[in-house]
Amino acid sequence: MTDPAECQGCGAMLPPPDAEGHVTCLSCGQQSRASRLAPPPPKDADLGIPGIGVPRVTTYDNRASTQLRNAPGCAKAAVVSAIVLFVVSPLVIIGFVVLGVITTSSDSGSGSGSDHRIVISVADVTPAAPGAAKTWLTVLEQETDGSSYDRYLSKVVVGERGAEREWRSASLGRDTSTVQVAQTGTGVVAVVEDRLLVISSTGETTWEARLPDVISGGCDTCLLVVGSAVVVQTADGQLQGYGLGSSERQWSRTLGVSNAAVVSTGEHLVVVDDPADGDPFVEVVDPATGRATGRAATPCAGSQRSMPTTVAPIPDEDAVLLLAGYSSACASRYDATAGTAGPDRPLPDDLYVDPSMDDPLLFVGDEVVLPVRDTVALLDVGTGSVRRLPVPDGTTARSAEVFGDTLVATTTAARGTPVGGLAAWDLTSERLVWSTRFDDRAQVLERDATFGDTVFPGSPLATLGRDGDRPVLLTFRSEDASTVSIAPVDLSSGELGPAEDHEVDDGPASSYSVTMLDDGPARLVFLVDWQLQSVAADGSGFMERYPS
Repeated sequence: MTDPAECQGCGAMLPPPDAEGHVTCLSCGQQSRASRLAPPPPKDADLGIPGIGVPRVTTYDNRASTQLRNAPGCAKAAVVSAIVLFVVSPLVIIGFVVLGVITTSSDSGSGSGSDHRIVISVADVTPAAPGAAKTWLTVLEQETDGSSYDRYLSKVVVGERGAEREWRSASLGRDTSTVQVAQTGTGVVAVVEDRLLVISSTGETTWEARLPDVISGGCDTCLLVVGSAVVVQTADGQLQGYGLGSSERQWSRTLGVSNAAVVSTGEHLVVVDDPADGDPFVEVVDPATGRATGRAATPCAGSQRSMPTTVAPIPDEDAVLLLAGYSSACASRYDATAGTAGPDRPLPDDLYVDPSMDDPLLFVGDEVVLPVRDTVALLDVGTGSVRRLPVPDGTTARSAEVFGDTLVATTTAARGTPVGGLAAWDLTSERLVWSTRFDDRAQVLERDATFGDTVFPGSPLATLGRDGDRPVLLTFRSEDASTVSIAPVDLSSGELGPAEDHEVDDGPASSYSVTMLDDGPARLVFLVDWQLQSVAADGSGFMERYPS
């Protein structure tokens, strides 16, 4: 049982409730309903006995108190006896009952003895594969026990049979907020602030090393596991290599910029750097030794000094695609095995590559959907040819998923209220098949895995998911209740089928934060405020929650 006077989200002290019993945290804005139990008194420092919560005492009439002070001795004794009999005794009995509930709650927990758990952030997601029905997540979890709390890494699995924790790490410290995680096959490697930890599949720390700095916020490729090597890029521009078996650093190099692009492909590490005394370049680095095995200039380096806005591994190849520049951008394919770059592929001048579109690039056969907002454009990686798909009038589009020969994207009204919608194209004929607008003037849910998006009352948000080989639409609302509806989308017409509705919050409807973590094809997983929620991709069955 948590302390009713302490925010369950951030641990700050809560203000008094309003007339309806609602409390809003002044620190993080989380809303809750006031408990009927007063905050427990502090733990006795000498006896180590936890306090017992008791019901709040109703205010009394001051005249009764005055009469008691002026009453004769016997009358005072009688009144005192009555108070003890009718007021104090029930409170003592209730206190013992509450103590029993607290003890029972602690005994039936996860083994940690914690009163309350919340998910602070999600560090890594391994989506459920087709035919599988489980998603694994590594989360930064906070556990509150009485008046204190601590934070841990936890491995959580969610599926059709529920959501449970497979392991929990040792304490990371209550002030931990920055965590990056990479999978090793037998556990995880984690960067916690400026510490590098290797954690086994049972949650035990195998070894730990101190880093020269923290990882830059939002950098999802600054911690990589390539074969048996661990590579870390810190915010001060240091690139370091470790082996999984030892905390001894194997190699280190100083990069020309603190935000160099570093990705892995096959068994190679590809680094794109921009030194102050030379032109930007791309090279292959041996992750075990740090030695360069190949180098080439970045695309169009002769015409512009611009770091690539995007570096992405090409599926099923030991190669990466590089996109350099913003307007008048340029593309190139870099072969990591040979250490050589392909020919420069200048993009049309009116295509603006947007680096803020940080979703993984969508590869469709030999083509890749370019990260541009004002149109839908596909680049042939081999030939450099670009084709554009017609966008519905008055909208901008952002690509989402491919279903067979059909590309489905979310759209946003370019003028007025940015109402969202969907559009579909036949990739063979390049024809716009259909376009729709979301119901209730819903807007597109931003797919930022770092901060998520906020659903306000009367302002629903919608996004595209995948149920096997068909699209589904998820719409998050906060009306009479906080819900998500999941409806199938007809690929031939864009019409929605019958929706499955699930509550995402059992309290009164209010604003809440939502972050999409796994959008199918087997399960839909999202973080709502401080709780993981998961349901089958078609919306059927029960909503599984962690912590429950």
